[in-house]
Amino acid sequence: MNLSSKQFILLALPFMIAIIVYSFNKEMLSYTHYFFPTYEVYENAELDKQTNIYFELEQKRQEYQEIEKKEEIRRKNTHCVANLLYKEKRNEIKNTYIEKKVNEEPKEPYTFNLQAIFDDSTVIINNIVLKNGNSLNNAVIEKIEDDRVLIKTKEGSTWLFLFK
Repeated sequence: MNLSSKQFILLALPFMIAIIVYSFNKEMLSYTHYFFPTYEVYENAELDKQTNIYFELEQKRQEYQEIEKKEEIRRKNTHCVANLLYKEKRNEIKNTYIEKKVNEEPKEPYTFNLQAIFDDSTVIINNIVLKNGNSLNNAVIEKIEDDRVLIKTKEGSTWLFLFK
């Protein structure tokens, strides 16, 4: 089995190429990236895009946390101010209530003036037209008759007469 030098080179060439590629693997990859940069640029562009999105989200998260802190401070301050105002207003109301009670004179009882009675159970009391069941100054009309009206108040029931 005699091989010519040409045949020997053709037979050994794949093995020699494999040894060279294995030996200079990293250098060859960087060399191929020099000739084919599009994939690396695309990968870096996508990475840059995702990095920018991450930084924007992180910045918004920090802004949101600052807003939450300010809102919490405002809530505490508002609560304190509200308590102070409430205490002042409560004291003011107490003082005016006490002053009113001391200075208050007894009120005159409300008077009901029956002015007219109509056939369809309608009456006029103190210039207001009312029907059975209506109320006027916490008094409810219970019964309407020809010449009188029965009203019920807190104190009890009272008859109002038309001609009296």
